[in-house]
Amino acid sequence: MNKFEAILERTITGLAARMPRWRYAVVVFYVLLTGVAAYYTSGHLGMNTDTRDMLSPELSWRRMDLEYEKEFPVHTNNIIAVIEAGTPDQAADAAEVMYERLQHEQRYFHTVFYPAGLPLFRKSGFLYLETAELQDLADNLATIQPFLARLTGDQTLRGLLTMIREAITAIEDGEDIDIASLAHEINLTLLAAQRQRPYQVSWQKLMNHDGETERIYREFIILQPIMDYDSLFPGREPIARLRALAGELQFPAAFNATLRLTGSVVLADEEFESVSRGTSIASFVSFLLVALLLIIGLGSYRMVFATLACLLIDLVLTTAFAALAIGNLNLISIAFAVLVIGLGADFAIFYCLRYRELRLDGLENAPALNETSASSGVSLLLCACTTAISFYSFMPTDYLGVAELGLIAGTGMLISFVITLTLLPALFSIFPYRSGSVDKLRTLPASTRRLLALPIRHHRKITLGALMLFPVLIWLTAQSKFDPNTLNMQDPDNESVKTYQDLLADNDTTPWTGIVIAAGQADAKARARDFLDLPLVENTVWLEDFIPADQDEKLAIVEEMSLLLGDLADESASAPLSDAQRREELTRTFELLNRTAITGAEPELERLRNNLRDYLEYLSVLEGPRQTESLHGLEDSLLRSLPGRVKRLTDSLDADYIALDNLPEEISQRWHNGEDKYLIEIYPRQNLNDNAAMRAFVLQLQASEPDVVGSPVLSIEAGDAVVGAFKQAFLYAFIAIVLLLLFLMKYKRDMVLIVGGMILASVMTCSFCVLLDIPFNFANIIALPLLLGIGVDSGIHILHRFHYALPEDGNLLATSSARAVVLNTVANAVSFGTLAFSSHRGTASMGVLLTIGLLTMLFCMLFILPAFCVHAHNNRKSMTPGPETAG
Repeated sequence: MNKFEAILERTITGLAARMPRWRYAVVVFYVLLTGVAAYYTSGHLGMNTDTRDMLSPELSWRRMDLEYEKEFPVHTNNIIAVIEAGTPDQAADAAEVMYERLQHEQRYFHTVFYPAGLPLFRKSGFLYLETAELQDLADNLATIQPFLARLTGDQTLRGLLTMIREAITAIEDGEDIDIASLAHEINLTLLAAQRQRPYQVSWQKLMNHDGETERIYREFIILQPIMDYDSLFPGREPIARLRALAGELQFPAAFNATLRLTGSVVLADEEFESVSRGTSIASFVSFLLVALLLIIGLGSYRMVFATLACLLIDLVLTTAFAALAIGNLNLISIAFAVLVIGLGADFAIFYCLRYRELRLDGLENAPALNETSASSGVSLLLCACTTAISFYSFMPTDYLGVAELGLIAGTGMLISFVITLTLLPALFSIFPYRSGSVDKLRTLPASTRRLLALPIRHHRKITLGALMLFPVLIWLTAQSKFDPNTLNMQDPDNESVKTYQDLLADNDTTPWTGIVIAAGQADAKARARDFLDLPLVENTVWLEDFIPADQDEKLAIVEEMSLLLGDLADESASAPLSDAQRREELTRTFELLNRTAITGAEPELERLRNNLRDYLEYLSVLEGPRQTESLHGLEDSLLRSLPGRVKRLTDSLDADYIALDNLPEEISQRWHNGEDKYLIEIYPRQNLNDNAAMRAFVLQLQASEPDVVGSPVLSIEAGDAVVGAFKQAFLYAFIAIVLLLLFLMKYKRDMVLIVGGMILASVMTCSFCVLLDIPFNFANIIALPLLLGIGVDSGIHILHRFHYALPEDGNLLATSSARAVVLNTVANAVSFGTLAFSSHRGTASMGVLLTIGLLTMLFCMLFILPAFCVHAHNNRKSMTPGPETAG
């Protein structure tokens, strides 16, 4: 024992000796302190759900991102309302009524952006078509103009079927009219009506000659909500209001449409909900399981009560420290509770088992407490310091989210140590451990003792095997991967995540784009052109892209369309039909198709004849109310979307020239900040949900323009920063722990043995992650520096017992220290393992990785380290296990 260790032991022994005399004062002090801490925490601890704040704002790419948010604040904290329907008509109609209602929701939203709803684009939307596309549309509308005019004047089943009959007659007279698409839609509607299934004819697709089917059509409304940062869920009210509006507008019934929400605000809201729910459940279950393990491992309800009391007090005081030192928790530091529950019990377990062992050896209560504090105090302090160091190692890094977790949990370890050496002796002075009966855990069966002696009997083989295995583990560790995709950390069942991934899969709708801010129009135009030359860039968008090309030619086409179509009625001028009139129109159309010669030459018309016959037969067997319902439903399915399409068509015939100076403010403010800075958005060619594609895209953009920002850039840069922080933290922890061991340990070779076992366990953990395909991510990467501290703790206890209180038979693993290591590790594994069941995949992966690491650390410290010890201290003759002896 070196001089410093002797001073520590005297100090700890002197402190512990006073605890029995001050036992009631100590208990009252902790009760009062816990009450004050709980009260303070309730009013001062907040929650920061902004994942962008988890990394230092001093990083170069973070500064660029913050500058982008400053110049274009409208792009921050957004909700993307995705309206999906089976036809473009339904999606557009649902989006339009939603947009109209949102204009009156200023209480919840700063901005509401729906380009298709802006007057300029409603009037001049045709100008954004290619000239050839616009001409084709004009030709198509010219062909059906006579029939369309009749239909818009009588938007009933009579008007539609009259148009069909006139078209058939015109075809018989030799005119070139294509009604196959319309006949096909009527056929589908008749079949759906007979099968009592919903169907809606898309007049937009008919007018555009769009033959695509089985697609989900989407409309997007982008909103910037008013955030309530005093709430744990700052965007909860605007999100709830959007869902309520969809219900009020009867999206499913009125439009056969659904509303899906995503975007940064919704993703953060749902992520925090899944994280907080998962960690709350994990903390509760963890506490119960640790309590159960303590009952099994300690064998005394008094010890279990004392340990759980210390654990609860530690948790409350650590939480109060978080409120005092930081003020809020983040999505990673919120996991500190599970870590404190798992690790905070370690010191109490070691203390209790040593105290119990001495009591079973016949010592009176007071001498047993003094001896426990004297023999265990220094090793417990060393363990507290090494565990705290493993947490504190993240504090100097740029990963602020984990740095805060490190500060909170590291301090929690020191608080736990103080509580263990002050409150536990006081409690055991009031409620001493009774050793009236023979402890069933005291005597181990001979077969068990022989098994526990394996690392000592075969120390050479084990040491050689570990050395041979080490290069293989190093090679596997080198294959470790880091997943920078934050979506992969979230609950995959969250609506926001699934919606976001759907958008990512489509290059036209992906929210993950590169962003560059250009100084002036000329610079923006040149940069946008340069980016288009990059192989991984699909498209670029900036303000001038909202100015259509060839406007003079297109305006001329639109003017011809306007003259040709004339004034089309938005709403029907005819009165509603009776059921008899509807049946009559169906019958007349069937009879015409039944006798005309062209039916056989046109497959769709032949099917229309057969479907009309079948539907009329179907109607004939329906009772009156059901027949009325079917006829109304048929007419609604055929014509519901027509008025909206006619309105849009007539609006579009009033097109006007578009220039930069008449673009709506809702557009210009998203692409121009008013101070000669222009935003360029760069769309990827590949799906960036693939990490390799995302990294390739980002590297190519950065090679062309170092100042590029955007979600994929942030993901890659944040991932690289976190990996760097991890390496930095691991190095800090390693160096600090080695220096501490060198300073405090009597035998310097012991430091080598502990560090060797620790490194072996670390690379073994990484190797298992590679074999099980568990990549590192923003959450679980904290595991390895943390495991360093935990592994060192176990090694310290094993070596301390090896040198100072080894049984006569030398069976190190049959001692209370080895049992305490097992109990501690299993308690930690159970505690951390509860995180693995969290729906948040980042939290779950942290639980899995910590559990794997703890089990490998246990294996190395109880199987490899004892073999190393015997091999290194081969001059100790007592290492050969002999007959059974009490451990």
